[in-house]
Amino acid sequence: MPENFSDHIITYVQILALTTGLDKMATSKSTTEQNNVAIASKDSAKYFGELSFADLMAKKAEADALNAQLAAALEVKRVEEIKVLADAYAKKAQAAGFSIREALDALEPYLPAKASRKQRAAKGSAPKREVAFVRGTTYKDPSGEGKDWTAGGLGAKPKWLKLLVDDLSTEEQKKKYEELAAK
Repeated sequence: MPENFSDHIITYVQILALTTGLDKMATSKSTTEQNNVAIASKDSAKYFGELSFADLMAKKAEADALNAQLAAALEVKRVEEIKVLADAYAKKAQAAGFSIREALDALEPYLPAKASRKQRAAKGSAPKREVAFVRGTTYKDPSGEGKDWTAGGLGAKPKWLKLLVDDLSTEEQKKKYEELAAK
């Protein structure tokens, strides 16, 4: 079992290299560390090849536990770093004679834009569409089949009426509707 944190990292890298198929991890900072990782990966391939499936699964579980520990350690370091940066920013702002609120307000342009919800228009504020027919008026089917239509009712325009008026201009539609209106 690894004795210290760097041994944990090397064991984790070995397991990660084997489980992900990577021969070399390029996340190390120095060439010596990269060489150590590469050697560890080659040695681990030989070592892991001799383990049973159950042992490999146990090693994977161990690597997952190490991964969780590393993630937790990263989060702790992240919080510490942001606190150090915030403290330095606050001290710099105060030394320059600004309040913390002014310094925060100066950061506003760097924040991601909030998604704005589209505002609905107030009821009745939309411009009214001009219609050629008069609501409440009954229009007679010229074929005489009794398929009359009352404008402004719940139903859509019947096909016979669409065929007669849809291709016309608004003024021509008004004249056509006047001709078809029941008297």
